[in-house]
Amino acid sequence: MVHGVKIVAFVGLSVVLSCGAMAQEKPMVDEMPPGAPASAPATRAVPADLTTPRGAMKVFAMSVRAGDEKAIRGVLAADNANEAKLVDALVNMAKSTARLRTAAVAKYGAEVARQMTSDSPTFEDETSVDSAVEQIDGDEATVEVTEKSGDSAILQLSRIDGTWHIRISQIIPVKDPTAIATIMPKMAAFERVIADVANRIESGEYASAEAAKSDLLDKTAAAANAGDGPTTQP
Repeated sequence: MVHGVKIVAFVGLSVVLSCGAMAQEKPMVDEMPPGAPASAPATRAVPADLTTPRGAMKVFAMSVRAGDEKAIRGVLAADNANEAKLVDALVNMAKSTARLRTAAVAKYGAEVARQMTSDSPTFEDETSVDSAVEQIDGDEATVEVTEKSGDSAILQLSRIDGTWHIRISQIIPVKDPTAIATIMPKMAAFERVIADVANRIESGEYASAEAAKSDLLDKTAAAANAGDGPTTQP
């Protein structure tokens, strides 16, 4: 999904794409059993809350975009202490990415900011969740969102204590403790890169939007390939 100017994919998915070779398990996106009830695409806005699977998905998309730590933590679920660390890392990435987006919008405009912080129209435009197809089977559900490009993304959600949540293993599909320990430094490296570029945009260091995009692309590539993350200049 990452192409050319699409520099930093949707938070979480960027980690999956960059660290995918290390992942030892696939995301849990199994289809619901035959006969599971499916809702038709919605014709009106789905409330952004945890009372429905689509609502929870919208909460996640909106909170990640805003870098809203409380909302992100509220919608995500971790099954153990190691997965809780992944939630922490994703929160940090979301907060830095939101800051990068704000800085890029102020300096270069919304289109450049979109190119620098998102690879998926689905999660740029949360209203696409309104027309998603939702299948519920007891306390498990899938939501299939069709992107503007025609591609579709499927996410599995779980009802926990009466409300719907996304398990962190759906966003970062790694459960093995050794693999998690390997991925964590890379996530931290990505977050440092994003924060560094945001700082440089805010300080007016880049001569142009293209210079900022190029720097972000180079540093994220280095973070993906380096064992201990990129080095940044003062």
